[in-house]
Amino acid sequence: MIKEIEFYAPANKKELFEIIHNNRDTHLIAGGTDLIININKKKVSPDIIVNLKSVEELNYIKEEGGIIKIGATATHSQIADSLLVKEEGLALAQACKSVGSTQIRNLGTIGGNIVNASPAADSVAALLALDASVLLESLEGKRKVRISDLHKHAGGIDLNKDEVLTEISFKSNKKNIFSYFVKFGLREALAIVELSVTAVMEIGENNFCKDAKISIGAIERHPVRARCVEKKFVGKQLSLENIEDSIEKMSEFTAETLFKTPFKDLISYKKQCIKGVSREVFEAIYYKAFQK
Repeated sequence: MIKEIEFYAPANKKELFEIIHNNRDTHLIAGGTDLIININKKKVSPDIIVNLKSVEELNYIKEEGGIIKIGATATHSQIADSLLVKEEGLALAQACKSVGSTQIRNLGTIGGNIVNASPAADSVAALLALDASVLLESLEGKRKVRISDLHKHAGGIDLNKDEVLTEISFKSNKKNIFSYFVKFGLREALAIVELSVTAVMEIGENNFCKDAKISIGAIERHPVRARCVEKKFVGKQLSLENIEDSIEKMSEFTAETLFKTPFKDLISYKKQCIKGVSREVFEAIYYKAFQK
């Protein structure tokens, strides 16, 4: 017997919040690239599905007061193609462009990528280095949470039952701030990321590094900041020699982090793999800063 599923398509956020508040078992769908697969695999069996794509006010990319704001249902393709994102947060555009195939990028949303809390979430790794925040809303009100505080150490996210992730935001990058994202996978188009590195650096005169934020994806239950590596850059001139030292530190940090997870058998592989990925990211920023 085929199970009947109730389907809702609210016209606005108020209707959306009311539906979620008044029903116990609701599953939200935007692109459906994860939920439909999980239903087919019988991992979930929802009673109610609520379509976020019908809420047009959740789909936007804009700048307000020096803050880049992205609606939760903006697709990976929209973000990857956005001139605003490319100018103000290149790493995020690169991360979204690296997601799956063209079809998946056209359907999948940034909100879904964040809420699914995958260790290999490309956009989350980039947003972490961009020090982004998310807006969580419900009938009871709203709260803003930094992306670094959203994902729980044991997996999952800090999202209450009635809440919906509605917006992602980060500061508009100044001209002397450079960001870059590189992902490594076993296959070009459809691979789940094996490893990713994002760096956001503020470079002053004479290539002096005033600030650095570096994240690594797919070595923990969620992307993590490599703060020990950031310290290798801040307060020093960004040089090829410094980059080589930092690459070794990235390898050490990767091995130490993996050792605390169930994936210890990947240490020898990933501690070498990250060297090439890190070099590509750091050198890209170095040459961009050198040419500015």
